[in-house]
Amino acid sequence: MRKYIYVVMIATSMISCKKPKNEPVVPTPPVIAQYDKGDGIPADQFTVAFKEDFNDNTNKWLVQGRRPSYVDQQEISGGKYKLTSDYGSSYGWTTSINFDHTKNYEIEFKYLSVNRRIQFNWGAKDGSGFGSFHAMSLEDNKFLYYHGVTFIREMATKSPIDIPMEGVVKIRKYNNKVYFFLNNTLLSSCEYVVNYGPGFAFYNRQAGITEYDYLYVHYIK
Repeated sequence: MRKYIYVVMIATSMISCKKPKNEPVVPTPPVIAQYDKGDGIPADQFTVAFKEDFNDNTNKWLVQGRRPSYVDQQEISGGKYKLTSDYGSSYGWTTSINFDHTKNYEIEFKYLSVNRRIQFNWGAKDGSGFGSFHAMSLEDNKFLYYHGVTFIREMATKSPIDIPMEGVVKIRKYNNKVYFFLNNTLLSSCEYVVNYGPGFAFYNRQAGITEYDYLYVHYIK
């Protein structure tokens, strides 16, 4: 009897020491970037190329007060770049945004415009942000894209869009296409045309005040 008990104890001990069977590891599916969606690219796919929070004027934006011969004003105040015009339009520009335009990239900026009319120029040939350039504008419930010397209109949205007073614009260049987003909603896309130069400009399309909160450029892996 005692011998039998010993045999049972040894068998039980051997069973209890047996290693548990490893469960099969289910591979995590890869994250697929969706370049035509505003939030379709994972954060770890971006690296910073340029960052402007308008805390100072390190990047040499055009700043000037009102003078008798001018009806507009550009200032950096309260962490914002502010364009003011009594009538007509006004613009502010810099040539200090240097990054590799041949890479895939995304430009992002945040605006506040009571009249809901803004324009942004990038890749411009001359120092004022004009000359040969790319430009996108939001006005009269439309999105427009231009490029070149003659300010050729490339496209407009097929139906009216709601342009909020405050919004975030993204311009995403990936391979041979460029995508335009407003608050992560795709406005349009088209074939990419190479940049002409280092000029960047914000453009207030009508009398009033337009404020820009930040301007970021990221490379896309």
